[in-house]
Amino acid sequence: MKSRSTFIFLILGAVLLIASVLLGGCGEKKEAKYPTKPVTIVVPSAVGGTADIHARLVSTYLEKLLGQPVTIVNKPGAGTMIGNREIARANPDGYTIGILATPESPIVTALQKQAGYKNEDMEVIASFTRMPGALQVLKDGPFKTMQDFVNYAKANPGKATVGVSSDGWLLHVLEIEQAFGIKLNPITVKSGGEGTNALLGKHIMAHMGGAAFAITGADKGIAAILVCGSKRLEKLPDVPTFIDLGHNISYEMVKILVVPKGTPQPVVEKLRSVFKEMSKDSEFAKKVDGSGEIYSYMDKPELEKAYKEICDNISTKVKKYQAVFENK
Repeated sequence: MKSRSTFIFLILGAVLLIASVLLGGCGEKKEAKYPTKPVTIVVPSAVGGTADIHARLVSTYLEKLLGQPVTIVNKPGAGTMIGNREIARANPDGYTIGILATPESPIVTALQKQAGYKNEDMEVIASFTRMPGALQVLKDGPFKTMQDFVNYAKANPGKATVGVSSDGWLLHVLEIEQAFGIKLNPITVKSGGEGTNALLGKHIMAHMGGAAFAITGADKGIAAILVCGSKRLEKLPDVPTFIDLGHNISYEMVKILVVPKGTPQPVVEKLRSVFKEMSKDSEFAKKVDGSGEIYSYMDKPELEKAYKEICDNISTKVKKYQAVFENK
């Protein structure tokens, strides 16, 4: 009887030992260091826009720091709603990163009650740029100043064509109309790059887009006549702002790297640390600056506050122009 008890005890011990080894192996598998496979950055706008250009620049450095390939996937459509929805609904495992651009992304959720996601469904991680929009024209065209453009628009209501690639840029145009008492004719283009080409091809009279296009397009014959930020740009010192011209209006584009809500905290912290390391790379900063953007790094805590303020402001503006957006 004693030998039988001893045998059973030995068998149970062996089972427990095997189980502990197996469970230990499972534990090690769960704790595998992120990332172990390629990462995707979803851009909710077309190839050639400022968000796309920035995402491709970030991906080059992110690959080096993560040690994994980083692929860019463009998902344009419905004013960034299609791409944003894909980001929000992606598996929250850190292998899908999104890039949001303000004011476009907050406008979508303010306008589209059936968007299928909320701003809160995405967790902000970092941002490397702040850049206002600019009203752009041809250097050799008839508009040398904003006043020239306003004079033409007043004499020809609804005839001054302005390229816009999203509701965010349409909002800028609506603010211009109200501030200067004019009526413009917004023309939809697929991206900021397409807007620049349409302007160069003289298919439109002006392009409302990121000031980066005016900066990098200067040698092609592009000129800005209005900057929509709170102050003049160092790279466009002679171009006035709304505020310079007597109107208390300012917007800035912030490109924000996000992950789906519910992404494990260790993964979020890993990405934060990687982007923080990227922010210290002088070559990266120089390339961001060279793309026409203003280099301005924000980590998660500061960015969360800034993004909330942007969303609140956009929500107020959308209510102001609700009818126009609904009937465009």
